Amino acid sequence: MIVDAVDTPHRASADGEAFLLDAATRLNATDLAKAARHLVEVADPDADERRPRELDRQDRAAHHGRFLAIVEDGAGGIRLRGRAP
Repeated sequence: MIVDAVDTPHRASADGEAFLLDAATRLNATDLAKAARHLVEVADPDADERRPRELDRQDRAAHHGRFLAIVEDGAGGIRLRGRAP
């Protein structure tokens, strides 16, 4: 996640990379991803033009990762398992 945030065409500064490494010690993955996105917004204000392509890619990945499995449990019931975006 950190590498993805700083390995972009604009190449975030060493300070930004240090910030994310420090944040990784105290944030969960969701909050770290938000911090990385914020860093990119600050470091590269033109990223908004590229954001729709990135969101489309994320949406496609979430769509392909979804599933629903319904299996009889042998005791007259069913087990549900799945993933949804």
